[in-house]
Amino acid sequence: MSGLVAGLLLLAALSGLLVVLARDPRRQVFAMAGNGLVLGLLFLALQAPDVALSEIAVGTAVTPLLFLAALAAIAMDRANGGLKGAPRIRPKIRPRTAPWTAPRTTPRDESAMTPRWRLLLLALALAALLPAVLRVALAMPEFGAPTAALGQSVNALVPELRHVANMVAAVNFDLRGFDTLGEECMLLCAVTGATVLLRGARGERGDVRAGHLPGRPVIPRADATVLVCRAAATLTLLFGISVALHGMTTPGGGFQGGVIAASGLLLLYLGEGYAGWRALVPSPVLAAMEGGGAVLFVLCAGLPLIAGHPALTNGLPLGAWKDLYSGGLMIAVNAAVALSVTGSFGLLLVEFLEETREPADAPASNEADHEDGP
Repeated sequence: MSGLVAGLLLLAALSGLLVVLARDPRRQVFAMAGNGLVLGLLFLALQAPDVALSEIAVGTAVTPLLFLAALAAIAMDRANGGLKGAPRIRPKIRPRTAPWTAPRTTPRDESAMTPRWRLLLLALALAALLPAVLRVALAMPEFGAPTAALGQSVNALVPELRHVANMVAAVNFDLRGFDTLGEECMLLCAVTGATVLLRGARGERGDVRAGHLPGRPVIPRADATVLVCRAAATLTLLFGISVALHGMTTPGGGFQGGVIAASGLLLLYLGEGYAGWRALVPSPVLAAMEGGGAVLFVLCAGLPLIAGHPALTNGLPLGAWKDLYSGGLMIAVNAAVALSVTGSFGLLLVEFLEETREPADAPASNEADHEDGP
């Protein structure tokens, strides 16, 4: 194991510990984003650039943004009395004191979990897992060492059989494509469940206003901010499409490109405000992309079965080596994953950000409140 990998493993453990020990939810979100970035660098050092792209896109960008949107929605509900039994309070940052040294202002609840017990349980878990972690770390191959026998077999056979240069895409969309189909269906079910739960409590009206916390000034957006967000959103969308299209030739593919493209929707929200963002990002289009991608994947697997062949049998022209359209059926599967992932993550962003809008019975606010979020 090289010093680079050892250092990144140590940094990943320390950043994960910061996530656990962070007490304020907002600081915990940023610590989680930092941990995702460290894990992405670790995967890159372990020669897994596709996994690194996925981790950075999901763990560093999309997931922290969803948590921040959820925190903003909770603050809006509390300010407007939306949570049952929740007091009308403004969110505030806890004092910068260690939880085990802060003065106690309420009577001790002997049955409650205390910070001291949490640290004790954490220490016991680390003591139990540390031997296994050290054994796995010491058994890892050196940085740059040849891959395992299975990887060598894939590298030797797939280029000639499928004419693709990205072995990870060949494994995900061909060699074990049926597993990927199951994962895609799980993503579809998870996003559908989250959407039903959120819309069931909130409704589906599209004519409401952006939320505004009482006492917080609404600062108009500068023209420079709008310009930068528009340019960044366009470049992010184009980069995501490029990563998805080049999935057969370079690290990336439909999943990574779809997540990157979906994250550009948040830049539109930051630049255009709630009203402009809601007009530019229609939920039915994202839902159609999500479902359409899943249906296309099912057809790629089911049509060969109907014809009497194994699922995902590659019957299309394979194309030329290192060509953008090489891989045969894998091109269609990659496109299906890109559509479904873009629609799924885009729909999640829309649903979580919709939680920050004004309640239906809230009094009318000024134009600035209508354009800017919480």
